[in-house]
Amino acid sequence: MPTTLQWIGAYRQWLTEAQSLNNAQLVANFFKGTDWTREAISALCGNMRSESSLNPDMYEFGYAWEENRGYGLVQWTPRSKYWDWAVGLNLDPRSGNSQLARINYEVLNNIQWYATTEFPYSFAEFRSNSGNWDVETLTEMFVWNYERPARSAGEASLPNRQAFARNCLANLDWAGTGGGGSPTTPRKATLSVKTNTTQKTYKVKAGDTLSKIASANKTTVSKLAAINNIKNVNLIRIGQVLKLPTATPAKTYTVKRGDSLSKIAMKQGTTVSYLAAKNNIKNVNKIYVGQVIKL
Repeated sequence: MPTTLQWIGAYRQWLTEAQSLNNAQLVANFFKGTDWTREAISALCGNMRSESSLNPDMYEFGYAWEENRGYGLVQWTPRSKYWDWAVGLNLDPRSGNSQLARINYEVLNNIQWYATTEFPYSFAEFRSNSGNWDVETLTEMFVWNYERPARSAGEASLPNRQAFARNCLANLDWAGTGGGGSPTTPRKATLSVKTNTTQKTYKVKAGDTLSKIASANKTTVSKLAAINNIKNVNLIRIGQVLKLPTATPAKTYTVKRGDSLSKIAMKQGTTVSYLAAKNNIKNVNKIYVGQVIKL
């Protein structure tokens, strides 16, 4: 497909399937060269098709803007969850690329996604297709771990989500978009919980609060709440065993021709100021091809 594709979608316009495929190609192009595999991208797009028709300027039908309902490619609800984040980073909240940057941010910070008994895997495992699952399984995983609709609504919409995901996997231009398992050799997800021998835990003692535990373990309340599926951060009990976030290897990015620090920050779901501080960059407009940026 040509590299001059543009996002299609006026405010609250439900796109045709062909228009959705145009925007799905832009999703694939955005994640090119990252940990996202073609199967995971296709599953993501299959869900976006049902949520928003892949129109980044889709606001939930039947509600006034002031009611703060679902918005964007994945229908963030409330709208302000995504909108305020984008505005705070000086990103155009109506832009599809800004919304994809938010999804990367959610993966990196382990938010929005909740592992379920049915699919006990992290957002990062979904993104990299660590289990070499087929696109139908990944599509269903995203429904229950990320979108989390009512069971009846999710089951009713699943065939359409999976059909569009298969369409993307078969028909998008995947040249250079990063590998993953071969589409001819995927496997179904097993429902047994994976054992993580490096998982650290903490048993709650008298006087503990989630903020104290987070501070002592150099993490955040939101991360602890997310990985332990805690709905009320002020309610933990003595003897409760909490999973602690596991350390991940430092990630880097090698600067390519045409890159800028702002482009790298958007694609990686972070900010220019963060990258500049982490890499001791004095002039944010001056980076060079081959430079290795710590993420």
